[in-house]
Amino acid sequence: MSHPALTQLRALRYFKEIPALDSRLLDWLLLEDSMTKRFEQEGKRVSVTLLREAFVGPHEVAEEVALLPVESRYWFT
Repeated sequence: MSHPALTQLRALRYFKEIPALDSRLLDWLLLEDSMTKRFEQEGKRVSVTLLREAFVGPHEVAEEVALLPVESRYWFT
C-alpha cells in the first residue's frame, strides 16, 4: 500500500494558525464546499483514478492506526 502519493500526503504539515494571505487565496484554501465544484467553476476538469477499494486490516494502515478507532478492519478507498 505504499503508493508514492501516500508518501507525499504523509509529509504534509498543518499550521496551528492560518498565516496572513491574500483574501482570494484564503477563500480558495478554506473552502468548505466541494473542491470538485470549485475546480469546475474555474473551468478545470477533475478525474480520479481509483488505486484500491477494499477492507484492510490494522496492519495495513500501521502509520494511521493510532488515529483511527479500534476495529478489526477498515474500509479503504
